[in-house]
Amino acid sequence: MLKMNFPSVFRLSCSYILFCTQDLFVFSAAEGNLSIASSLTTTPSPSSPLTTLRPRRYNTISENSTNGSCVMYGQCAEGANGAYNCPYYGAPKALDGSGVSLFKEMCPSMINKDGSVVDLCCDTNQLKALKAGMDMVTTLLGGCPSCLRNFMTLFCEMTCSPIQSTFAYPAEFAVSDDNVTYVKALGVFLDTKYATEAYNSCKSVLNPSTNGPVMDLMCSPFGSKNCSADKWFTFLGNPTNPGTPFAVNFTLSTGGASNGSAEIFAPLTVSTTPCYKAIDEEHDACSCTDCTEACPARPPPPAEPNVCLILGVDCAWAICVFIYCGLSSLFIAYVVQKWLRQNIGSSNNSLRKDSPTRSLEDVDYIMAAGDYSKFEEAGARLDDLLQKFFYRWGFFCAKHPIIVLLGSALLLVVCCMGWMFFSVTTDPVELWSSPVSRARIEKNYFDQHFGRFYRTEQLIIRPTNTTPVSTWTGFEDSPDTITQYSAVFRKEFLEEVFRMERDIMGLLGNVSDPRAPGGYRPVSLQDVCFQALAPQNQNCTTVSVSQYFQGNESLLNEENWDDFHLQRFATYIDHIMYCTNNPTSTADADKLVGMPCLGVSGAPVFPWVVFGGFEDGKYGNASALIVTFPVNNPLNQTKTDEALAWEEAAIKYLKAYNQSNITISFMMERSIEDEINRESQADVKTVLLSYIVMFVYITVTLGQYGNWKRCLIDSKITLGLAGVLIVFASFGASVGFYSYIGLPATLIIIEVIPFLVLAVGVDNIFILVQTFQRDQQDSHESVDDQVARVVGKVGPSMLLTSLSESCCFFIGALSTMPAVKIFSLYAALAVFIDFLLQISCFVSLMTLDAKRQESSRLDFLCCVKFSKKSTDNSPDILYTFVSRVYTPFVTSKAVRVLVLLVFSGWLLASIAVINKINVGFDQKISMPEDSYVLDYMTNMEEYLSVGAPVYFVVEDGMDYSNRLQQNKLCGTAGCDQESLMAQITLASFGSNYTKIAQKGSSWLDDYIAWLRPGGSNPCCQVLKADPSQFCPSSQINREQLCEPCNATYERSRPVQGDFMKYLPFFLSDNPTVACPKGGHARYGSAVELVSHNGSQPTVGASHFATYHTVLKKSAEYTTALKEAHAIADNITAMLGVKVFPYSVFYVFYEQYLTVVLETVGNLTFSLAAIFAVTFILLGLDWYSAVVVVGTIAMIEIDLMAVMYWWNIDLNAISLVNLVMGVGISVEFCSHLVRAFAISTQGGRVGRAQDALAHMGSSVLSGITLTKFGGIIVLAFSHSQIFRIYYFRMYLSIVLIGAAHGLVFLPVLLTFIGPPVNRKRLQDQRDRLFAQSEQRNDHPRAENVLRIPSADVGAA
Repeated sequence: MLKMNFPSVFRLSCSYILFCTQDLFVFSAAEGNLSIASSLTTTPSPSSPLTTLRPRRYNTISENSTNGSCVMYGQCAEGANGAYNCPYYGAPKALDGSGVSLFKEMCPSMINKDGSVVDLCCDTNQLKALKAGMDMVTTLLGGCPSCLRNFMTLFCEMTCSPIQSTFAYPAEFAVSDDNVTYVKALGVFLDTKYATEAYNSCKSVLNPSTNGPVMDLMCSPFGSKNCSADKWFTFLGNPTNPGTPFAVNFTLSTGGASNGSAEIFAPLTVSTTPCYKAIDEEHDACSCTDCTEACPARPPPPAEPNVCLILGVDCAWAICVFIYCGLSSLFIAYVVQKWLRQNIGSSNNSLRKDSPTRSLEDVDYIMAAGDYSKFEEAGARLDDLLQKFFYRWGFFCAKHPIIVLLGSALLLVVCCMGWMFFSVTTDPVELWSSPVSRARIEKNYFDQHFGRFYRTEQLIIRPTNTTPVSTWTGFEDSPDTITQYSAVFRKEFLEEVFRMERDIMGLLGNVSDPRAPGGYRPVSLQDVCFQALAPQNQNCTTVSVSQYFQGNESLLNEENWDDFHLQRFATYIDHIMYCTNNPTSTADADKLVGMPCLGVSGAPVFPWVVFGGFEDGKYGNASALIVTFPVNNPLNQTKTDEALAWEEAAIKYLKAYNQSNITISFMMERSIEDEINRESQADVKTVLLSYIVMFVYITVTLGQYGNWKRCLIDSKITLGLAGVLIVFASFGASVGFYSYIGLPATLIIIEVIPFLVLAVGVDNIFILVQTFQRDQQDSHESVDDQVARVVGKVGPSMLLTSLSESCCFFIGALSTMPAVKIFSLYAALAVFIDFLLQISCFVSLMTLDAKRQESSRLDFLCCVKFSKKSTDNSPDILYTFVSRVYTPFVTSKAVRVLVLLVFSGWLLASIAVINKINVGFDQKISMPEDSYVLDYMTNMEEYLSVGAPVYFVVEDGMDYSNRLQQNKLCGTAGCDQESLMAQITLASFGSNYTKIAQKGSSWLDDYIAWLRPGGSNPCCQVLKADPSQFCPSSQINREQLCEPCNATYERSRPVQGDFMKYLPFFLSDNPTVACPKGGHARYGSAVELVSHNGSQPTVGASHFATYHTVLKKSAEYTTALKEAHAIADNITAMLGVKVFPYSVFYVFYEQYLTVVLETVGNLTFSLAAIFAVTFILLGLDWYSAVVVVGTIAMIEIDLMAVMYWWNIDLNAISLVNLVMGVGISVEFCSHLVRAFAISTQGGRVGRAQDALAHMGSSVLSGITLTKFGGIIVLAFSHSQIFRIYYFRMYLSIVLIGAAHGLVFLPVLLTFIGPPVNRKRLQDQRDRLFAQSEQRNDHPRAENVLRIPSADVGAA
């Protein structure tokens, strides 16, 4: 009897791991092993001494018959593992009645066409043994009928063929103590073509219990990847294989063969059935899952993106260079032509075009060119209305500061009281995934129907001593083998790992519980861990190499020696290496240390999960051990708190662990959130220092220091501090308002919005204060009147920028990304409140400060008064530099030409690279540089070799009991070529681009195999005393207490009425040696049973699982997500029921599928909002609106190019910064453009000079220099996020914005600035005429007329 063992097939399997390794054949039926009966026998019992005989030499043809004869027949000796076959050299014999029936069942391919059975070389007892062994083989290969038939035919021929002697010979005999001779070794010749065809029919069969190729088990140690027909048969008969009791020397030959003597053998050849064909009408062909040849044509892999080149240069660069050369040539030609025209043939009006001033004659000249339009009239009137409104409002605030301040304070207090309801969202899912996104909806569906995915607590452990370890077997002085293994196999290293694991498992955390003494109760790992086989086995599942020794380090000392302790057979390393090939074995092989490979939880430990740093399955070269503690992750908050408490204790223990001998990298489920919170707290000092630098700059530079004796009087420290407080009050009011309505804040809001509001607010403060300082007060004008007039000038400009920014951010709130949406809402309201406070509170404070200064009181000690002296209103240094040096320089002809050439080249260079920005987010950047998680993430990429599981979820709506519906899902014989399992299988063939690592795991296929009747011990059985009660395979005395389920099969499928009847039994059955397909461990949570009003349950939602390949970069994660979506969408179209993929990382990486469109949409809508506001508030001036929006678009394009050059990925954080960049860019552009639009100086150059002189210094000092000082401090942050996404992007925003606002925009306006409003010019003419007539007679009227004016120099 030839007996082969498949332990990993029949051992317990873990519900969350779908993989299995190579395995070996073993033997004892009592231990759940497979015995395939034939005329070959097992080795005798050790208690039966044997005498070895030389094989008898004979000619199988001449000595027996021309048709051959037998070489073995019957069973003549009993051994420990079964009966032994007897040598027999006679003619075949007839079977009895029961034998004939059994032979027809087992060996249908050997039956004559008329149904008769010829005389055979086997008896009924041999056939019974063959049937008992084939029960297990049927479980293993039953999904592919062609393979199973070919395999069974081989052993039928070897056992019963009437011409046995033509292809087989006894190679060695032995004699037992009873003087019975039996066959000890057998030689078998197989035809090469036949052997190859038999192998090909089975090589792709999926082992349903391990989800790996069956050849990993049946062709060990070669494995499925390196197996061949010759290696397959070599393994089956190799005596060194612990599963083979005696040598079966398979020899593959293409013709007559010899065994070394004069005998000639005819190699066995039998017709085979390819796996893609049906063996008969009653059976189906093998499916794609078990037969690659049965798969439909594989879709071609996606073509590599073509690299577009023009003359060897990237297309984008080449096109941009071509455009730049063309435009530059045209522009230079235009400049030359204009220069020649002006210098050779000057015109009469050239002076007027370039004159920096405009007289009444100039006004008359321009007005003569034509009447103003309705738009110009409406625009001028709107501008006048705005100036009048802000004049009156400014006068009220200046006249009644106490009322304004108290009223504003009251409103701020009301808003800020919302902080009582303040909450911060730190859940990454809530931050980065929209509640209505596909991944979020599908995650919620999965959690509700199957429960949340496990919390993962993982350690990567490496030895500090990296010296390899050697082990030997044989005699110590002359060992047979010396094998070298990596340092992770050193005994002292493993012992320390085992002890550390035991300590971790014994840790106690404290969870808050008012009912417990002291308010806390202890929580252990046992309280929260995943238990694969609960409730029968309540040990925690631990995925570690320690489980090969059941966590007991003392077992590392186990060795196997001969009886005289002279020859060593095995050590702990041999046991480990055996378990890597047999992770589900309940005992290792003979001549090993005799321990099981299964852990204490009953779950297998697969080697690719616990070893790291190996290649090509060579676990002996691993450089790290990986230990994983799966922890339950229920929706119950109490249980979550318990898990968090235990994780906290584990983190504390591991941080304090002495790592002198081992190096530990670890991460708990809570680690990332903990480290982000720690990072935020650690950078508080850096952020505060940044703000302090900006505060000091603001308070110092707001002052006007013309006379050092009045330095403490003319300073604006108190006013500057008040302005800064107003900025933060607006932020606080915004947060309070949204806290009232229940919109939680985020860390991005706390870190970014103060910076944004400070940038916007300080710019307005500088414009307001410096305009007031530079304004000349009339002798008859009070401070209140002067403040009102200044507010009338700059109020519309402040409204323009603030309203543009608020609308921009409110538009950004349309984003589907929660982080971007929340930021936009908070920012929009904060900017708007800041404007309201500045135009009210700050105006009142500025008035009080002006009166203090006028009365010569000290700045911060206003009660101290000095003698009143005249105030020096001379311009400050920065204003003088900008107006007298910088402005003439930048608007000179040569510089203007150079500026346009440089900035247009910059723009085109930026356009050439923005499509190359990397999309994604490197998680390591989110961690502090000293974080233990950062070390773990680095080692994870280096050592982990298994990807994340992916579940293809079939939503409720399928009738699983219907055969046609089953065919659309299953992966066994008879299933559709485009079934769900077939499509997953096809995807796994292209794993390099689909990122699907393996064929899927199907509860449906395993259930059909589990329920299949027949065999001596079927899986599905019920109690004899109560057939409604299930009898599990672990039931003691099962044969006496239980009977097979009464399930009816038609064409290898249960009939519709029986399908649901026994499904609950399958889902509650733990896998055992006797029945490895029990579905509780793997599928207990994969199938949702729905029962209505006590009726028989039906299947609701279910999932089919596989694994992704190892993913390391964001691009790989998003590719995996896209490919999984494509597969699921194809299956949905085929099924008519929604199918979606789910993996734990989808909800985080889905944003990168849409972030480019989100970015384009957000920026486009923001620019549209700015255009609309600018168009209206600049007096329906579309020309100016286009200039503003165009310049801001240039800033954003150049900013995105900096992201490419400075390695800043595009993600939600950088998108927030881009949206913020739009808002800040408004400050750089809108003030200047409005000043240009309302200026009535001569020509575009004169108007640009006027605008730049008056607004440039305020923009430079108010936003550029203020933010620059604060941003530089961020460069010293310990946080990588701060340095990359805040320092780099903020610095880029300020520098690029300043360059465009203070260099490019003034130059652009000199060329294509909006034309002067002719209605405004006429108003100026009328005003100038009225002022000249009435100045002497009505001095007060002058001020009245000046209220709505657009004076030269007005902002």
